[in-house]
Amino acid sequence: MSGFASLLSASLRIASLDLCADEYLLMFAAPDRVASVSFLSRDEQESPLAAKAQSFPANDGTVESVIPHRPEILLTTRSLGGARAQIAERMGMRVISLPYADSPDTVAENVRMIANLTGQQRAASRWLERYDRLIGRATVQRRSALVLSSGGLGVGPATERWLGYAGFDPIAPKAGLSFVEQLATARPETILVSRYRADQYSRNTEWLRHPLTRRLGGERISVDGRAWTCSGPLMLGEIERLQRR
Repeated sequence: MSGFASLLSASLRIASLDLCADEYLLMFAAPDRVASVSFLSRDEQESPLAAKAQSFPANDGTVESVIPHRPEILLTTRSLGGARAQIAERMGMRVISLPYADSPDTVAENVRMIANLTGQQRAASRWLERYDRLIGRATVQRRSALVLSSGGLGVGPATERWLGYAGFDPIAPKAGLSFVEQLATARPETILVSRYRADQYSRNTEWLRHPLTRRLGGERISVDGRAWTCSGPLMLGEIERLQRR
C-alpha cells in the first residue's frame, strides 16, 4: 500500500497491458490518468467496457507499444519478463503487477490498491460497498449449476467463489469422461450458458448446440461471459444480477 501511496500524483499517467488490468484502470481511474489500454478492451466481443476503452489509445501488450503514449506506470496482471521490465525501467516507467485474482477477496484488495494508485477513492468505495452488500445477501443454500461456455465445462476457483455468493454450486468436470458423457450424467438444477462468442464457430461452441445440451433439465440462465474471462471487478455486476433472480 505504501508503495502505491508514494506514487500518487495528479500528473501520473498509467497504461494497462492486458485485458484484466484494463478492467481496473477503466473502472477506477479518471480519464486523464489513462495513457493506453490493451487492444482487447476496445473489442466489444471481449469487454463490456469497450465503448469506454475506445476513448484511449490501444497497445498490443508490449512495453514498446506504449512508449509513444508516455505513461509513468505500466499496470499488468502478468509478468513482463526480465527484458521487457528492463526496457520499461530504462524508459522511466514503473511496472506494477496486480496479484492474480484467485478469489473475490483478492479482487477487492486489488480495487483498494488501484484506488490508492489513481486517487479515485469514491469509485472504489462504491464498488467495495456493493461487494460487502453482496456478501451480506449470500445464503448458505446452494443450487447445483452446470456452466456451459465456449471453453467447455467447469470454472476456475475465483469464479466458483463468485457464483457461491449468488447461491450456485458449479458442477466440476469428472475425470475420464468426455464432454458428451459429462452432459449425459449431469443433473443440474440450473444451467448457466455463457454468451461469450457463442455465435462464432468452434468445436467448443458446437457443444452448446448439441442435442444433449438442449435436453438438459433445470432453469437456464444466460450470462455475459466477457466478465468471467478475468473474474475481476466486472464480475460484481454479473453476480448481483444472478443473486436477484
